[in-house]
Amino acid sequence: MKIHRPIKTDNKIQGFGQNLSCCRTGADGKPLQPYKIVNPISDGVCPVGSIPFYKAIGMLGHNGEDWLATHGEPVYFPVLADVEWEANNEVDQDGGIGVNVRSKQPVEFENLPPQAVGSLNMIQKQWMKLGGKCYIYFKFWHLLKHNVSDKKPVKPGDLIGWADSTGASGGDHLHWSMKFSDETSWFSIDSDNGYTGACDFSQWFENKFILDVLEPKKSDQFDKEADAYEKAGNMRMATIYRAIANLLRSFGN
Repeated sequence: MKIHRPIKTDNKIQGFGQNLSCCRTGADGKPLQPYKIVNPISDGVCPVGSIPFYKAIGMLGHNGEDWLATHGEPVYFPVLADVEWEANNEVDQDGGIGVNVRSKQPVEFENLPPQAVGSLNMIQKQWMKLGGKCYIYFKFWHLLKHNVSDKKPVKPGDLIGWADSTGASGGDHLHWSMKFSDETSWFSIDSDNGYTGACDFSQWFENKFILDVLEPKKSDQFDKEADAYEKAGNMRMATIYRAIANLLRSFGN
């Protein structure tokens, strides 16, 4: 398995396990509802009137990766593996819009990430039962809207949605994470690992934009980005990307 970057913008702002998000509190010291996310002074140190967000919701730290995104930036499915994938859309209690993409067959793992533990050790049991393979799914969150349908197939490079700041978020970005699931459903297993079942995927990550990997011709890549912006109704960005594609094409690229 190889995981690539799902958006063109290359700016990671929070990694797995970090505590770089705070939430505003009321006079009683408890988080305001819905959550009001603010930036910390440093890792785990919050401004007056706020507390570390992940600890407030019972987590050890950030359960995924956050990458800065422009408003409405296209998000593409970035995982290459010898399995089929299917989609599931979701809206959380805070209004966050997300897309989940699950493997229809188990994915091979030479080793499991350190966070693949829980009170029942279900991930490790599945890994041993299936001969070093596990079912997984990826979550893509805080989207403007999604571009996939429930239970429909998803392929690497498919447009799955557009980045935004919906839900518990302090600004436009993409939150994405990897979780392990059981063999027949979308349920996360070992969700009591301190990260709601999420595991650090960095050992399989290569920081290359997925369209750079799949679309070696730059003009084709910018055309695809233009199509995505056009579909979202952002004609200004669509026009810019289309013009760049035509310019690159005029130079044979």
